[in-house]
Amino acid sequence: MRKAVLLLVVALMAAPALGDAYIPGDFNGWDAFTQMTEGPADFYSYAAHNDTPGRQQFVLLAEENNWDTKYIPSGDQWGFTDGLGDLDITFDTATYSDGWYPETNRVGVSSWTTDWTAVGDWQGWDNGNPATAMIDAGGGLFTYETTGLSVGEHWYKAVRTTTWDAVGADGLSINAGDFSFNVSSESEIVTFSVDASSSIIRVDVVPEPTSLALLGIGGLALLRRRR
Repeated sequence: MRKAVLLLVVALMAAPALGDAYIPGDFNGWDAFTQMTEGPADFYSYAAHNDTPGRQQFVLLAEENNWDTKYIPSGDQWGFTDGLGDLDITFDTATYSDGWYPETNRVGVSSWTTDWTAVGDWQGWDNGNPATAMIDAGGGLFTYETTGLSVGEHWYKAVRTTTWDAVGADGLSINAGDFSFNVSSESEIVTFSVDASSSIIRVDVVPEPTSLALLGIGGLALLRRRR
C-alpha cells in the first residue's frame, strides 16, 4: 500500500502543471515567465503596476515562455491602467451558457475605455461611425440599438472607437473574431451589447412591439376559431 501511495505521489510531482496561465505584457517587460495567480478553480488573476497610466498590451499563455500556446490566438489582449498606473486582470477559463460570448476564456479588467462603437458588415465596418456609438449603461455595460438591418446573416464586434482594439466572438483582442447573428425581418430590433469589465459581447434580436401585437392578435383570433 505504501509503495502504491509513493508511486502516486512521484507521478503527480513529475506531471506537468495543468491549466496554468502566464501573462507577458507592456507592464512587465514582456516577461513570458510571469505566472498569474490561480484560485478558485479555472480562475486566474494578476495585478499590473505601471508608472505611466494608459493603454497596455499583453498576452495570455498556457505555458511559460511558449508563444505558441496563446489562449486567444486572434491577437494580443489590451487594457488601460488607471490614474495610478494600476490594472487588475482576471482570466476565467470556466465555460458559461448565459448568452454572452465568448463562452470561455473571459478576460476581466479593472478599468476600461468608455468610447465604444458597434461595428459590422451592416454599417460598413466603420470603427469611427458616431451613428453606431454605444451608450454607457453603467457598470461596464455599453449598448447600441437599431432596426432596419437586411434579412440574413450579419457580423458584429465592439471596438474602442477609431481603433481595432475590440471585444469579439473570442473575447478581448486587438484583432477579435467577428460574432455572427441572423435577422429574419427588417423590422426586428437589434441590440448590440458589450460588457467591458468581463470582455464579453452579445446580440439580442426581437420583433418590434407592433409585430408582437399583431402576433398576439393573430394568435387570439386563431384561438377563438378553435373554440
